Amino acid sequence: MKTFRPNNPLFVLLILSLCISCNSEKKDKNNSENNMEMTAETEPLKIEIVENYFTKNDMTPRVIQYFTIDNQEDFDNQFGVAKTMDNAISTIDFDKTRIGAIVMPATDIKTSIEITQAERFGSGAFITYKTKQGDKQSFTTTPTLIFKLPVDNKLKTLEFKSGGDSKMITIPSK
Repeated sequence: MKTFRPNNPLFVLLILSLCISCNSEKKDKNNSENNMEMTAETEPLKIEIVENYFTKNDMTPRVIQYFTIDNQEDFDNQFGVAKTMDNAISTIDFDKTRIGAIVMPATDIKTSIEITQAERFGSGAFITYKTKQGDKQSFTTTPTLIFKLPVDNKLKTLEFKSGGDSKMITIPSK
């Protein structure tokens, strides 16, 4: 059996240059695809936190839930008013806003959720948030963050980011 041994140095140089150029084209393509998100024009997304509501007991997720609500009936099915003598309840006008929510599994550790950044790009938006955990409690709560989003049928997706995790949801048209 004969083995092929290139005796011509030009032939070897040609093969090497083909391999290198093919590899660099792949790198350029991957870099341009990864940078598409970075080059998109972004603008701040106006978000207003909705306060003094709680997640109803029949909603007990096992994993973090992200969703939007665009009518009073669905909102009332998910959340109740947490009225005390001296707090103010946020008002919601579903003709002007849509509700977004982050609902975590029930826990006996004091947990809060805070949005750190909200940016809009084209028909989507990024919402970056962090959670803070405190002391152990003698009862369980369902950590929840409710916020207002503009009613805008151009907004089609929300991507929630926390730490290294990311979850994208589709926003239904109103």
